[in-house]
Amino acid sequence: MQLTYALSDHKKIHRYTYCNRKGQHSVLLQAVCDDKKRFMDVFCGEAGSIHDARLLKRSSLYRQFQNPNVRTDYFLLGDSAYPNLPWLLTPFKDTGNLTRQQKIFNYRHSSARVIVENSFGPLRGRFRRLKFFENNNISFIVECIIATCVLHNICINMDDQQIETDEPFEPRGNVFCPEEISEEAIALENNKREELFRKMFPA
Repeated sequence: MQLTYALSDHKKIHRYTYCNRKGQHSVLLQAVCDDKKRFMDVFCGEAGSIHDARLLKRSSLYRQFQNPNVRTDYFLLGDSAYPNLPWLLTPFKDTGNLTRQQKIFNYRHSSARVIVENSFGPLRGRFRRLKFFENNNISFIVECIIATCVLHNICINMDDQQIETDEPFEPRGNVFCPEEISEEAIALENNKREELFRKMFPA
């Protein structure tokens, strides 16, 4: 659900806040995609150094689904950097003790989730400027990124497949830190992932 973008620079007081794990200045893009690789929800502009779970918590998407008045039979899929919530299902943490069924669950989860990871390549392929901005105005950069997401959706709706090749999207690779969203610890019997797992693999 994320992608980092290189920035030319930023004001010195904030410069190191925007450094990602590769030492590049960047801002983050969190995205929810559909099966056609269209962006259904995007949240952009946070510094490249923050954790994925913290980025999620700052987004309007999080606030919307954490609202107790919001009820849905659907859920999103996220990687292991995110918390497992009733509306956001993540894979089982692999500590070397996963059962065969849990490994199958994780494989199917990954196969379904890969669509979002494969959405960023076409986005950057269409809009090469996203790789590097010669500008230190964060507001302007964020507006450009959001605009490209909208244009990307329009291109898909118009069946425009003229996309330059781009390097594969590289996930950030960090794992979920419980302290990021500690209050969301969910009892096992209320866990959507466990409910789905039991349906897939009845005892």
